[in-house]
Amino acid sequence: MNHISLPPGLARDVSRVDAIVRERVAARTVVLDIANQSIDPATAGMLAALALLAARLGPQPNREAALHSAATGELIYASSCVHDNLMAAERRGLSTSKQWSGDVALMVGDYLFALAAAEMALAPDPRIISYFSQSVMAISEGQLAPTITILPLEQAIEQYLYQAESATSALFRAAGKAGMVCGGGTQEQVDTLGEIGHALGLAWHMIDDIRDFDASPADGRDKRGRLRAGVITLPLIYAADAEPQLEWEQMLGSGEPSEAHVRTMLAAVQRTGAVERARADARQHVRHALTLLDSLPDSAAKIMMRDLIQAVVSEPSR
Repeated sequence: MNHISLPPGLARDVSRVDAIVRERVAARTVVLDIANQSIDPATAGMLAALALLAARLGPQPNREAALHSAATGELIYASSCVHDNLMAAERRGLSTSKQWSGDVALMVGDYLFALAAAEMALAPDPRIISYFSQSVMAISEGQLAPTITILPLEQAIEQYLYQAESATSALFRAAGKAGMVCGGGTQEQVDTLGEIGHALGLAWHMIDDIRDFDASPADGRDKRGRLRAGVITLPLIYAADAEPQLEWEQMLGSGEPSEAHVRTMLAAVQRTGAVERARADARQHVRHALTLLDSLPDSAAKIMMRDLIQAVVSEPSR
């Protein structure tokens, strides 16, 4: 995905959200250090933009409330990234950092969750607390239920979608709903923004998978190491469906595939068109989000939201 180009007014608010988050952790160098290691710069600000635009889509936007809701989403996202990296490192028997132990990383993730809870307490409407609390529970469930089946296709997709919904789209749903609450929308509009967030979150999760394989190096190493950690992503599932004769369970069963197995799986992904198959799924979810958006009144915020949604599946810059 390209870095999102935001209109000046929205960009200022997203920057303000980033400033709020940094203010909360300014006195904790270890928190900033581990969080910065865990968050992909390409994803920065997406949840904030979603929440802020959802508020602007409402009839009576409350800017301050929207800023705090957006900051809550970003803090929860940062915490989940830290926990995800910790669990991946534990599976591979690696340290999460050259400087900090896994115990410290665990505490940092918990600390970020606590900061998010404090930010939630500033919400003017108890529904916002409920939405984000539900997303935290879903994220925790998703972290405990990674995709472990790659064949048959139906079972693998079922597990994958559950994990994607728990780990990613639940937080997008919460950000959309909280934003519209801050916009003074009806409950129907709040629910619509939740569904938009849900669809957008699924697309985001799938595109995030694809980024592991786009322009992979020729030496057989995926860019971000998730394949080398034995993580089953959507392109991998589709490659296995296309070439089930390969020994997928054996290659993934150890939790950390050998370099030879990594090269074999990467070649299968590239040979079978699995990336484009996964991208088509992401585009389908984006189309669904856009259809839902069409039901809302026309406004400048709606145009910006449409651009934000479409940016998720735009081709990366070369």
